[in-house]
Amino acid sequence: MYCFKSSTIFAVLSLLSQALSSSSQEPLGIKDFHTPEPTAKWVHPGVLVSQPQLDFIRLKLAAEEEPWTGAYKAMLGSRLLSPLLEPTPFTNVVCGPFSKPNIGCTNETHDALAAYGNALAWAISGIETYALQSMRFMDAWSQTLQSHNCSNAPLQSGWAGSVWPRAGEIIRHATVGGQNAPWPPASIARFESMLRDVYLPLTARGSDYDSNWELGTLILIRIVCLIEVED
Repeated sequence: MYCFKSSTIFAVLSLLSQALSSSSQEPLGIKDFHTPEPTAKWVHPGVLVSQPQLDFIRLKLAAEEEPWTGAYKAMLGSRLLSPLLEPTPFTNVVCGPFSKPNIGCTNETHDALAAYGNALAWAISGIETYALQSMRFMDAWSQTLQSHNCSNAPLQSGWAGSVWPRAGEIIRHATVGGQNAPWPPASIARFESMLRDVYLPLTARGSDYDSNWELGTLILIRIVCLIEVED
């Protein structure tokens, strides 16, 4: 089991996301990414970041501007983006209150974050090694995971299930130099099946709780619906 906190990578990704969002306010002739024209066709990726935003970040990094450069370096320095990190998939993830029991729960959350962080790193840097690492984590879990159990199963499904699709959408639909990542169709189909068959049933109807339970549920439903839309 991992011995570092997922809050670190969450904070870094949050900062990077804020930097991405602020791009729409820059007077560089780049259109407002958050206000698409009524007749415009929705284009992947678009759940959290868009292709123009990813391209914009490359420009900011090339100019070594902040906060983009600092956030990006912090993300790359996370242990979750280490090329030596191996996925640790579980067939049955069992999560109880206050992490008792914690059978695969932390592993699942961290592996989802590793997939997302590597996907962002590839989309921004163009280094294919990051894309391959992201795919390794998504493939490992989609080949293995069958269920979530115990009282916190819906919460765990919302947490991890809101991160996996962010990685999947970037790897499947973002482009670097006009090229997509080399994710095989069979792997894509298996990953989509995992989201639809393992995560969605536990979260689609919501819960009797509020706060992070419902937030995870709403994010998951939105992302699953968008990732399966064909261009």
